[in-house]
Amino acid sequence: MPKKYEHVVMCKLSKRQRLLYEEFMSRRATQDTLAGGNFMSVINILMQLRKVCNHPDMFDPRPIISPFETEPVTSTTAAIVLKALEYSPFKVGGFLLINTVCAGASELL
Repeated sequence: MPKKYEHVVMCKLSKRQRLLYEEFMSRRATQDTLAGGNFMSVINILMQLRKVCNHPDMFDPRPIISPFETEPVTSTTAAIVLKALEYSPFKVGGFLLINTVCAGASELL
């Protein structure tokens, strides 16, 4: 396998990332945890800050608002069209139609 290379590219935080970062660091619980010096707690803080920098939506999700939201489409139609759509020959004549078709098919064979 070819040798892997890692490139570290430094860039500025977005406004949202900066706000989340500063808000998290100014929390009393965060400051107490850092002052306590418990290794696992400090690592947890670093992981939270990493989420702020790399994936702010994982740290503080925000609702998705789509510009494509539309009102429901409604239509009106004549009652006769609705009756035609609801019509089922199987409900009206029982199985008379099926019997006729089957009888005609048996004569062809």
